[in-house]
Parts: sequence; C-alpha cells; structure tokens
Amino acid sequence: MKIRKATSGIQRKYLKYTIGLLLLALFLSSMGVWFYMRNIMMGIVTDKYTFMTEKTGISLDNLYQKTEKVTEECILNDQVQQSLKAKPMEEVDRNSLSKYFAYIDLDHVSEYCYVDNKKNLYTRSYSKIPYQYFADSLLVQQLGSSYADTRWFVMKDYLFGTGEEALFVGRKVHSLNYAHEPGYLFFKMNPEFLQSLLLEEDTLTQEAAIGIMDPQGRICAYWYPEGFTLSPEQEAVLADYAQTQGYGSLVENEKISGGILSVYKQEECGFSVFTLVPERVLGKEITKVFWVLLVIYLLVIAIAVVLSIYFSNKRRSAPHAGHRQSHICRLPSKSSNPCSHPYSSWNRGSCTTSSMFRPASETPKRRYNHVYLLFPPPDPSSSDPCFCKRQAGHHLPRKDEYRG
Repeated sequence: MKIRKATSGIQRKYLKYTIGLLLLALFLSSMGVWFYMRNIMMGIVTDKYTFMTEKTGISLDNLYQKTEKVTEECILNDQVQQSLKAKPMEEVDRNSLSKYFAYIDLDHVSEYCYVDNKKNLYTRSYSKIPYQYFADSLLVQQLGSSYADTRWFVMKDYLFGTGEEALFVGRKVHSLNYAHEPGYLFFKMNPEFLQSLLLEEDTLTQEAAIGIMDPQGRICAYWYPEGFTLSPEQEAVLADYAQTQGYGSLVENEKISGGILSVYKQEECGFSVFTLVPERVLGKEITKVFWVLLVIYLLVIAIAVVLSIYFSNKRRSAPHAGHRQSHICRLPSKSSNPCSHPYSSWNRGSCTTSSMFRPASETPKRRYNHVYLLFPPPDPSSSDPCFCKRQAGHHLPRKDEYRG
C-alpha cells in the first residue's frame, strides 16, 4: 500500500511538471507568435486594402475621364455650337437641344442645365428655371478661371430647389469658330454616381472604412462597417491629406489613431479615395492564428497526460528489473514440516510460484502466526515436495515471532 501511494505521488508530480512545461511553452510561443505574426498579418491585411485603395482610385480616374469625354461631346455638338452664335435659335431647335442632354452617355445624372451666351437656359422639360435663379446659385464661380476644364465640386443645390449638398460636374462651353462669351454646362449627379466605384468591393467594406473626399476634405461618399464612425482626430488627418498637393498614392499603410490609413488622390478633379482599416480587423486576423495554436496545444497536453498515466501505470504493474520471479512458501506456526500445511501446495508435489509480493487478498489475518519464506522457483523436473525447503535452507521462524 505504501509503495502504491508513493507511486501515485510521483505520478501526480510528473503530471504537474509536464503540464507546467507545456503551458510555459504555450506562453513563450504565443509571445513569439504575437510579435512575429502581428507584423506579417498586418502587412498582408494592409496590402490587401492598399491595393483596393489604388484600384478604387484608378476607377475614379476612369470615371473622371468619362465625364471629360461626355462634356467634350456636348461641346462639339452642332446644336450646342449653333446656340453660341449671335443669331437666336428657333423654338423648335431649342426644345430639341433641351432633350439632347437627357440622352447623353453618362449614368446617374439627376438634373442638367445648359446656359448659352445669350442667357437662355436649357433644362428638362418639367424644369422652368429663370436665369436669375441660375445667377444666384453660384455655380459659375465654382468653375474658376479655367478655360474649358471639367470640374467636379460639391455644394448645396440652390438651382433646382433641394438645398441639399450634391456633386456637380461643370464645364465652360466655347465656340469653335467665333470669339464669344462662353456658355455653361452643369450636371447634377445622383449619390449612386460615386457609389458605383465600389460595387465590386462590398465584402471589403464590411471590415474597412472607405470614403471619397473633395479637395476641401469634405466626405461626399463613404462605406463604413456597422457601428464605425470617424473620430475628430481622424477627420482632421483626412482633411490635411485632401488639401495636400500631389496626386496618386499620397500615403500607404500609415499608422494613425484607431487604424491604418491609405490615401489615393485623383489629379484632375482633386478628389481623394481613402481606406481606414480599424485595429480590430488586424486583431481579428491574429486571433485566428492564436485559436489554431490553442487547439494544437490543448491536444498536445491531453496526449501527454494520457501517455504519462499509461506508462506510469505500466511501470508500476511490471516486476522490477533484475529480479527473478520468487517463490513464496507459507509455513504454519510451530511446525517443522512446511509441507504439511493445508494451504501449501507442496503436499501435491509442487511449490507455489508468485510475484515478489503476495497480493493483499491473500495476506493472513494473523501475521505473526505464519512466516513467508522466499525460495527460488522449484525445479519442474523434481518430484520432491520439499525441494524448495532444502534448496533454500531451513529458514524457520524465530521464537519471538510465534504467538500463543
């Protein structure tokens, strides 16, 4: 019993040390993964969104080129050029010119307005806008001093009466043959005009914040994950980049408060595309790696515990190395003939062979009335029932071991 308890104590200590070492290995490797994999995963995630920023910026370039081409086609139209001549147009020609702008090759046009150099307005048939409304709308001032550049700008709509901020595409219209005052062409665009840039990137907008800014830093279109809002510090950083001179990729993977920022600026219109990857997205990717490591180490710990229990039990039940199997003879008290004992098998011509210790179930209740003698295993070829006694010698019990 004492040996069994000692073995169990050693086994428990072994298990404690094994689990402790595995937990220490898990902690150290997790720290290594944190410092190493964080940089790798950050690079992978941010590169993915940087590529998306550049792709969206290129789409913005193409969209601007599209408006440039459409407004150029409008300027070269024969009816538009005729409207710039000194001779006024007929009413039929004016109605035909008003309908022409409704069929231009440009999607998401909400309203349009063309003003020739004689202050005649050409709008949709249901829009009856006097010239004074046009003069008070301040649309002309947004074109600046450019000769015939296509301009994008965001302002409140005072021309069509909504009073809401909207994106306008405007351009001065000059005569190709005469030096006259120019006309003005404006398209009011729907919100879907800019939102079409990200139709293929819906899955990415669920994790990162993407937006488009005008040259003053005002956000005119955005796609944010659920529950995300820009902080005042982030808005200030974005406004600074929107007003920065230059074009193309202004910044890539810059660490700011709350995430990683990338900005792409379109050269002609001055609008910018930004992508802000929140820190929780970076932590989410690293958390996946930690879950994999945790599962692996839990499996290793479980296997180590099972194997340690199995081998410790197997070692405890096996005979000690270097010892032969012993023979135990049970002698009665005050008896000189062990072979006459009723429990002994010597009277049947053989000796009992067992392991080093007799099982507890066979231990006699009166310990001092019997004695156990260890003999070598009997010779199978011998028929002498007392061979074991003579082989080992007379190991009779001492007198003080008898009782009664």
